[in-house]
Amino acid sequence: MKLSYSVEEAQNIILDHIVALPEEEVALEVADSRTVSQGIYACIDVPGWDCSAIDGFAVRSIDISEASFEHPVVLKIISKIMAGCPVSREIVKGTAARIMTGAPLPIGADCVVRFEEVENTRPTGKIDSTKTIGKFTDSAIVEIFTAEEPGTNVRHAGDQIAKGQKLASAGEVLGPAEAGLLASIGLNKIKVFRRPRVAILATGEELVWPGKSLGEGKIYCGNSMALAAQIRRFGGIPILLGIAKDNIRSLKAKLTRASKYDLIISTGGVSGGDKDLVKSVIAEMGEIYFDKIEMQPGKSTAFGILNSIPYIALAGNPPASMIGCHIFARPAILKMQGRKQCLQSKQQAILIDELKNSGNIQRYVWVELGKCGSVLYASDPRLNTEGALVSIAHSNALAILPAGCDHFEKGKDVSVIPLDWF
Repeated sequence: MKLSYSVEEAQNIILDHIVALPEEEVALEVADSRTVSQGIYACIDVPGWDCSAIDGFAVRSIDISEASFEHPVVLKIISKIMAGCPVSREIVKGTAARIMTGAPLPIGADCVVRFEEVENTRPTGKIDSTKTIGKFTDSAIVEIFTAEEPGTNVRHAGDQIAKGQKLASAGEVLGPAEAGLLASIGLNKIKVFRRPRVAILATGEELVWPGKSLGEGKIYCGNSMALAAQIRRFGGIPILLGIAKDNIRSLKAKLTRASKYDLIISTGGVSGGDKDLVKSVIAEMGEIYFDKIEMQPGKSTAFGILNSIPYIALAGNPPASMIGCHIFARPAILKMQGRKQCLQSKQQAILIDELKNSGNIQRYVWVELGKCGSVLYASDPRLNTEGALVSIAHSNALAILPAGCDHFEKGKDVSVIPLDWF
């Protein structure tokens, strides 16, 4: 094992040990943001028949080929066709059917004339062509004032979706549009990759679970709640396992319980202190693949396999814990859900505040992104807030400051990773 790995090397090592979870069938109504596990093809045409695209009159185009306002064509109305109703009469020479949007086109008709282009009158013998166009009554005669080509205002069978057409591919994320598309072919259940159950464990004698009394020298455990919220955003199911004390017995008991889930994430216990036992326990109970990364914060992040379960051990510092979860746990959770693209692309932003990297390795800094036109700007939220945790709440991206350059001036370009939990 190398002494230290780059962020990219660490990400690839983790992803090499992650596989997509088995598929499951879920109701379409709750499948939003789930990942399709197999290709989906249309089993029917949509619409399933030729139908009207407007409210109007279904006619034969040959009958109205000479129609104009000066010389309207008079047709006899023989039926009214509503959406969802069967068609009983054929349109023959000299006839028309009053038809509503979505209603099946009757046999014989090949176009639809919109209501605004006809005059609908009662059969009084003489037709009054001076009446207002578009005023309708329940009459048996219609005047057509315009010629139409075959197919005008007609939706043909399969126009929207053709039978056999591929509607979704494996690895595609289901959104509102896709849900509507699949419902349109009659699906009410689909097969998706199972969401990973992620065990979250905090370590440290000093930690107290929120809601309990805070003793002297103790602090509340905020990391677990922050990680659980991130994991939900990534599509995982967080399982909170509480706090392990700084002793091997407590830590092993918690990790034994955690090993029945799909992924383990812990915070704390990975530095070089006397009570930092996590890495040694991983090595004893399983296998460790790296225990140091060339990044700050989070240099002590480790990864291993425990009872065949991937285990990401994050630093206990809250900012480092959240950064590590986004950089390392997010890709793993997405891959478990069958996502095709797991690693986030970096974007470029212009600094409007000065940033510093005082160390000799790559540093991640919380920033607030803004946009003017197509240009991204990054500012330092710490200038407007007090305290690291409060500044995180005002951030929506991470800026990446490379090693070897300790001063990043205003106006300089910087690589950023937008945080998708905002």
